[in-house]
Amino acid sequence: MKLHKDSHLDHDLTAAQLAHLLVQLDGRDAFFIETLELPEALGTVPCGLHGPAMGDAPIGEAEITLEKRGDRAWTSRLVARPTRPTRRVTVIAGPADDQPCVLYTVFGGPQAPQEPGDLRRQLEALEEERRARAVDPADGASDPEERAKLDPLYARLLGLRRKRDDSDVFWRDHALSK
Repeated sequence: MKLHKDSHLDHDLTAAQLAHLLVQLDGRDAFFIETLELPEALGTVPCGLHGPAMGDAPIGEAEITLEKRGDRAWTSRLVARPTRPTRRVTVIAGPADDQPCVLYTVFGGPQAPQEPGDLRRQLEALEEERRARAVDPADGASDPEERAKLDPLYARLLGLRRKRDDSDVFWRDHALSK
């Protein structure tokens, strides 16, 4: 695993922590998401996740605000709570350009589903691509699973819809630190 020009490195890891992870995960050659524990000697990183996955009660609507973070096109559920120190980090990496495995991002805390707004944006793009096609390879197939076998784009849509539904359930009870 290597760093890439598009590696998302704004989650306050130290250079030593990042170097440790790059060595630890060297030799990977495909997409992966993995949660690891940093050695005690490397210290902690901030974790901004709040909710049941962190041992908290669900974060209710009265506690959250919906705000854009950075240059994202969607809003996130944010809560006025501080980040917490953790040695647990989640690494997401995979192919990019001509490299088999580059670091996409690493953040403090457990794996969490992509935010619903991100998945909805991806679904809109796939739906637009599907509408723009001249021919529907699954034309006439009524069963969704049959359609998915005949049409890879439709199969991707089904997969993203499932991810969106799972994301909606998770993020209904979770939020990120402001």
